[in-house]
Amino acid sequence: MCEIVNAVGQQTVPPNVAPVKVPQLIGQPDVVRTVMVNVGNQPVGSTSTVTDVTDLALRQYQAIYPRVVARAVARRCLKKGVVYGAKQVSDVTKGSAVGLAVDLAGVAWEATESADTRCWGLLPDKIQVLRVELPEGQHRVDLMPVSGHGSLGQVSSVQVPITDGRNTYLLANFPGPMLVGQVLVGGP
Repeated sequence: MCEIVNAVGQQTVPPNVAPVKVPQLIGQPDVVRTVMVNVGNQPVGSTSTVTDVTDLALRQYQAIYPRVVARAVARRCLKKGVVYGAKQVSDVTKGSAVGLAVDLAGVAWEATESADTRCWGLLPDKIQVLRVELPEGQHRVDLMPVSGHGSLGQVSSVQVPITDGRNTYLLANFPGPMLVGQVLVGGP
């Protein structure tokens, strides 16, 4: 397209030197497969995945990838149009040193583009749950991350008050072998 405009247009457009950059979504390796739960030194089960956030994100990105590429190309075309228009409005002579300088500035402007590389490192990889029925009272709950090869890290313990007839929830974040933050206990 640039070659056609350069041949028949009143001005030239900057050459296509800088690549059009688009982001790519990469999932991290699945380190923690499940979390083993013990109550008072007795195993009560392990968590099961209800939502694989990474898989959802990868499939979502795959679905919108053509739109991401189209937006990047449209952004590049808009920049080329702005450079062409600036030269047209300024009455720059085609092939002049000023036109070459404006083209170089346009190439530099295009080269400053970068893909959106924000990290989703703080989002959970998977959302897992385990339902346990316990009698009323105080209970020590131990959480231990497990990989495909066995236990990964330290056991994280928390005291959990259980009220009769009420639900109590624990929220823990194990992106790897260590608990991040603290176990949150929610209930009445």
